[in-house]
Amino acid sequence: MPVQDIPDEVVGIILRWHASSFPLQNWLDFKTMYKARNELSLICQRWHFIVNSSPQLWSYMQVNIDQQSPSILLLRSWVRRAARIPMNILVSGERYPSDQTQPYIIQALTTILLLRPVWGQLILNIGVPLDIYMPNIPFDQSNLIEEIKLVIDPYNAVGIGVLVDNVLRDPFLRRLTLSLSPLNKLYNSRYWMAFTRLTELTIVTVDMSALQLLLLLHACAAATRFDITAEAVTENAAELQNEQLVTNPHLRILNIDCNGLGYEIFNYLNFPNLEVLHHGEYFSAFPEEQRLFKPFEDWFKRLNHSLRILRLRNINMNLQHVDLFQSPELERIPIVEFQVINRNGEESPCFEDRMVGGIHVMNIPHLNDSDLMTIGWIVPGAYAQTDDSDFLAWGPEIYLLAVFGRMMWVAAAELGQLNRAASTWGIEVIFNAFKNVTEGRVDMEIRKAQEAAATRSQRNMWGPP
Repeated sequence: MPVQDIPDEVVGIILRWHASSFPLQNWLDFKTMYKARNELSLICQRWHFIVNSSPQLWSYMQVNIDQQSPSILLLRSWVRRAARIPMNILVSGERYPSDQTQPYIIQALTTILLLRPVWGQLILNIGVPLDIYMPNIPFDQSNLIEEIKLVIDPYNAVGIGVLVDNVLRDPFLRRLTLSLSPLNKLYNSRYWMAFTRLTELTIVTVDMSALQLLLLLHACAAATRFDITAEAVTENAAELQNEQLVTNPHLRILNIDCNGLGYEIFNYLNFPNLEVLHHGEYFSAFPEEQRLFKPFEDWFKRLNHSLRILRLRNINMNLQHVDLFQSPELERIPIVEFQVINRNGEESPCFEDRMVGGIHVMNIPHLNDSDLMTIGWIVPGAYAQTDDSDFLAWGPEIYLLAVFGRMMWVAAAELGQLNRAASTWGIEVIFNAFKNVTEGRVDMEIRKAQEAAATRSQRNMWGPP
């Protein structure tokens, strides 16, 4: 079949693959991509028309700046062909550019900003202080959109004032994603009005303080979703004093994953209509450390029956002393997800008294009807000594990946361990806890593991404690 006679559906598949493959190949340089696009357009007249009239093909662009500035004509041609499609643009250069390279980087960035594309995502992986070298680019009112993603390499000393000024000046902006560090320049009075208009804010940074988090939550008074991720917290919530209570009746989704933030932050939060809560703070539930978890327990019980999804990450297995997991408030939540971590073996009873991870699963009726429930690192407390004097757990560390709807399965990587050491009794406890989920729908691999465990149980190698 001649190329020009290939059906439109096949041509569309080829072009879509071509458009999507370049970002996956580490964002090939835009000059290489431009050449490849032109080669496609030379196949025949119909392909020439499709390539030059399909903005999706031109929505990705990477500019690698070495010792020379990219062609302004090529940049203009690329942006023009993208038309009104939001563009994902990556500008990369030397991590610590020399005095000879800096002018080329500034020229390229200035050219891209002056071309005023419709921004979808702008990623800067360079080491140039923009606030010092770049002029304030006039904002084009014709390119206003509701969602912008601005990603800057947090390990580079990149000033963000100019870019943030342009982004937050958009009166139609409602959803903003910022990946940057430090956050200091965001705390400027001229940005506060922009934050009050946002309905969704996502921030990824290297370090921050609890006070900075409170200020952002206070500024986003109309936000319905707030996500923040930080690798480290320089000043945790325990050091806050007399801070104002943050109240937002509009907030529905709160995602806080900040290492070292502290549960005291919940003393300053009031979100009466919160529906989804994800918290990634490490928590050890041993009795001597329970007091650190108390602010969260008190706050959780004041949610006025609005919470629909609860996700807690990095929790120590020994939870039987925590009142939250025995409270009636937990029973009414339709979707409960825990990621439990334990390396303490015999100190953490698991299957005793029909408990999974220290949680009385039979006291959480909605767990059986949940759409997504995750319990990690199920560890029994009892060990059995074999004839070889090797201590092997009758029920090993089993990573129960998920329960989606009415299907349950065990991670394939853990099946060998389950197959080797788990007893019929241990597996039965899990299945009984989720009998409505697994009845008649258990994965074939789990059935094989169950049969293998039954055979070993008959040999009296392992048994219930």
